[in-house]
Amino acid sequence: MARYLLTDTWLRVNHRRVTDKEVSRSDGGALEARLRNGAVSFVFRPVLKSGKRIKMTLGRYPEMTLAEAREEALKLRREVEKGRDPRKMKGLI
Repeated sequence: MARYLLTDTWLRVNHRRVTDKEVSRSDGGALEARLRNGAVSFVFRPVLKSGKRIKMTLGRYPEMTLAEAREEALKLRREVEKGRDPRKMKGLI
């Protein structure tokens, strides 16, 4: 069973909280939540087979739930494991 570090409680408490600097909290599996300027975004940060570390924003809380972000990150991780760049799949590059 996977051990997650992000919780819905953490997201609710930190949503709209303004801080001096960016705060990130990992969920494991290359998924993290980033708090910046009062907005919480879900960010996917895998390492490609080439060794390059990339960053993709998946969505914002509360429009995207934690469960949806985990599901999307799992789908994108499968693409990375196949040697594909998930940004191409999303049309970002």
